[in-house]
Amino acid sequence: MPDMDRISNLYLGALGKPLEIHVLREWTSNFRKKDTWFIIVDKHGDAIQLLEQKKDETTIESKLLLNECYRITNYTCTTPDKYQKILDHPVHINIGEASTIEQIFECRSLLKVWFRFQPRAHLHTIADKNIEYPDFIGVLINIRERKKKNKEPVMAMTLANANAEEITILLWKECIDSPTKFDRNVIMSNPNTSVIALTNVKATMYNGSLTLTSSMATYLYINPPIFETETPLQRFGTEFRPRLSPIVVTTTLQQLKNSNYSDIEGKKFVIEATITDFTFKDCWYHVPGNTYAKSTHKKGNGWFCISHGTINDPKILYKVSTVVIDNTNSMTIFLSDEATQTLTNATSEELINRNLSQPRDILPPTLERCKGSTRNWFIQCTNLSATNNIRFIITSTSETGNREPKVVIPSNTPVTPMTTTEHITVTTKKSTPVATTLKSEKRLTLMPLMNNND
Repeated sequence: MPDMDRISNLYLGALGKPLEIHVLREWTSNFRKKDTWFIIVDKHGDAIQLLEQKKDETTIESKLLLNECYRITNYTCTTPDKYQKILDHPVHINIGEASTIEQIFECRSLLKVWFRFQPRAHLHTIADKNIEYPDFIGVLINIRERKKKNKEPVMAMTLANANAEEITILLWKECIDSPTKFDRNVIMSNPNTSVIALTNVKATMYNGSLTLTSSMATYLYINPPIFETETPLQRFGTEFRPRLSPIVVTTTLQQLKNSNYSDIEGKKFVIEATITDFTFKDCWYHVPGNTYAKSTHKKGNGWFCISHGTINDPKILYKVSTVVIDNTNSMTIFLSDEATQTLTNATSEELINRNLSQPRDILPPTLERCKGSTRNWFIQCTNLSATNNIRFIITSTSETGNREPKVVIPSNTPVTPMTTTEHITVTTKKSTPVATTLKSEKRLTLMPLMNNND
């Protein structure tokens, strides 16, 4: 048998000696139906992308199957398309009709799963740069279903790392539509603490907060038995249960005003009411994290604080309350930035740029035109300093007749083939695979994504 090559030896134009690999993940581009991408790994713990190019779109059968092992020859190594690049390997493998692919049935030496976990601090450094798609692991804190403005479903998850730092993850339609990859019921029915490992996520900053979104290669593991799972389990225990989405209760303003803290804790209320006015102090927007907000002003295309100097890439937020009225009472309630974006269909910075000559202590025309409109308002109690100091916030809003709040997706996500072709199909085998991480290359038994009742 000829000597086997290894993934770490591959380079642009490499001769490509025989290579033994295990197929980890698969996805197909919505723009290039003839192209199927795979992530493969060898026994040394190195991973690379592989592109299978078919003759035409009618060719359905792939030469490679998920979770199977192969020996491949007659392949080439080229530079990845920047819109399809997921891993940091300098090249990817190409196979086609002329390639030789032999399935290996005894492949215990090949690794079955490969992770590249990165800490939260590193995710901050790569946010919005589209240069890296690492993996993330954390304890499931919350999971909730949302919808985009175009009605597409979005699954929002909150994970906490080993330091109990929470981070929001948005899983797009292409990810959550695969039942073998994502099953909310399986996750929520897990009686023990759910440690979730997500692969190949994209980091972005939204309203000053780090947010992760799924990519076309995102893959979900529940409680993978690797050493990275043990630390959060020690922090949260083995019987931690995630928070469900708050119960939504239809009510009136009068009933809300008469409520006790014990009646509203942990609940979300929906009220149909009409906007009569907006209120704010000094300015209808603010710059988060800047103590001297009053001395921060628009300067050219950027922002400048007379006390701190230039503010790079600020995340401007709405800072307004609305006066709403129904047939029982009226109330002034603070509007969250997300709810105000849904109401105006614009970010605060977009409204600022539309009205550069208008003083910031005057309400923009877009908000003025919202007065008199009747909508559904989703309201929750804010964090309290005392149970007798009840304050409310409007977290989202929708048109009357639609009781599903809209989700505002980060607007700074560029529309590229990378963000619009996110798709992956995942299968699991009944046999118990083996896991490794890039950090340790420690081989361990892996728990399948789906529960196996066989």
